[in-house]
Amino acid sequence: GVGRGWPLLAGERGHYELAAGRVDEARRLLAVMRRQTSPGGLIPEQIWDTDDIPQRELINGCPSGSAMPLVWAHAEYVKLARSIEEADNARAEARQLLEEHRALIQQARGESEQILAEARKTRDSMEQRMRDETEAERQRRLEETRREIAAETSRALEQIRAEVADLTLEATSIVVGRKLDADRDRELIRE
Repeated sequence: GVGRGWPLLAGERGHYELAAGRVDEARRLLAVMRRQTSPGGLIPEQIWDTDDIPQRELINGCPSGSAMPLVWAHAEYVKLARSIEEADNARAEARQLLEEHRALIQQARGESEQILAEARKTRDSMEQRMRDETEAERQRRLEETRREIAAETSRALEQIRAEVADLTLEATSIVVGRKLDADRDRELIRE
């Protein structure tokens, strides 16, 4: 006889498609195996893969009269169905992990933005404090300089008064022709 299509091979091809990452194609091949079963759900060794011959009950895509059930084919069907389920579960878990990862990244971005904002705030505060301290230091030095100028001016004026008093005493002594009492007369001149 002539060999016909084997549902078992659709199952094996389904595993290949899964390994290649084509889950939808593996799912399609599992559905092909399911359509090739007998009315009772048994998987045959071979299916009829040519034109229908109704008088011999040979319909394209249906059991061809070969060995049925073929346990090997049933095992292949069960393995493929389970592998697809595991792939779906793995995909769902991967999606969940991806969403969790995205949420963590978003949270980290938010936290980093908050940390950056706090760092900028701290920097601005420190810069302002430095400006304030610099201004306070400048004001302190200015006040100190003013006090020094006032003290020096006071000393200079005192010295000028003393020299004026001495010159006045000397001039008065020359005008009156006698020596004046330096201490008593100097007090009068200073006042």
